[in-house]
Amino acid sequence: SSLYSSTFWATPRRFDSLIASNQGMQKTIFITLLLQVNLLVCIESVSLARQATPENSAQDLNPVVIGRDPYDILVKRFQTLLDGENVPLGSLLPVGVETFDCEKIDSSPTPPTSVHKLRPSDVQMVGALGDSLTAGLWAKEAHMLAQITLEEDVDISWSMGGNGSTPFDCATMPNFLRFYNSDLKGYSSGTCSMVGEASGSDNCPNGALNAAVSGETSRGLLAEAQHLVKVIRNNPDIYDEASWKVVTIFIGVNDLCTGLCTLNQPEGITRTEYGNNVRQTLDYLKSNLPKTFVNLVNALNITKLVPFQEYSANCRLFYSIMCQCLKPDDPRVNSYIEGYQDELAKIAEDASYDQDDFTVVLQPFLDRSEERF
Repeated sequence: SSLYSSTFWATPRRFDSLIASNQGMQKTIFITLLLQVNLLVCIESVSLARQATPENSAQDLNPVVIGRDPYDILVKRFQTLLDGENVPLGSLLPVGVETFDCEKIDSSPTPPTSVHKLRPSDVQMVGALGDSLTAGLWAKEAHMLAQITLEEDVDISWSMGGNGSTPFDCATMPNFLRFYNSDLKGYSSGTCSMVGEASGSDNCPNGALNAAVSGETSRGLLAEAQHLVKVIRNNPDIYDEASWKVVTIFIGVNDLCTGLCTLNQPEGITRTEYGNNVRQTLDYLKSNLPKTFVNLVNALNITKLVPFQEYSANCRLFYSIMCQCLKPDDPRVNSYIEGYQDELAKIAEDASYDQDDFTVVLQPFLDRSEERF
């Protein structure tokens, strides 16, 4: 269990120091552990595949009815796979929209001086801070090598992916923004890997301005913000620091799971600490990255995704390692997540974060509503 908590889920910054401290032994342990994990993934995948027989079709395996059209496309592809056709799992993604009827608004006649006058076409740059949900860890579940190398599919990250070039290719926020401004900078392409070339490090240029680090908590958010600013300032030929930016912040799953389970701390990462970590990060961005619209996303209650684990071996593996001490009916879950969400709501209402060249807007789509799950 100590290996799972200290080596396997070490963030890139900690991983380098772990290897350096005892290079030969650590590499041997790490590779051995990855092989064990991959064996578990293979066993789980075979188990799922054996369920996909003509008598037990995808209709039976997928009780969730999804009405939005990009998800309808994904469900159809998933059904095709489980119905026995020879379709690589990686071909399930990316998923684009079939229709997008929003009016294409021109950019402002003159560059806006206030963030409150910003149009989608005025946004010149996107960036993001967060954890594996933003880094895209195992998002495609495409092949065995991706699992061994802890592949991060940054190109389909919901808030930073630039796979294709339009929302018809891949329904990500940057691709929607590219519909209005084809010169958008900062979005991610290709893949990164937690083994050597991780998102949020200097070693993966594919990540671009995706500073998210898989496995990170709000304690590492400030370091991510500092990395983001460093990349922008070190590449003036690519990024114009004086242009308008949208920076998405999505953090909290690992605060809950790591704090209470992996680190085995009695109080975990409390709502007060969580809120202070986010505020410290916003204070830094406000001082060092003007002309920024911060897209603050509510903390996710990860236990709500437990019913979907049967469709993802990697999801089961992640939950069994990182959140093994938490059950959906654990009273601590709602208490902590609602506490995190309340902290974010207070932060978004703080007038000090609402200026002409900087603002914070809270996105409520992951709030307490049960129907979304």
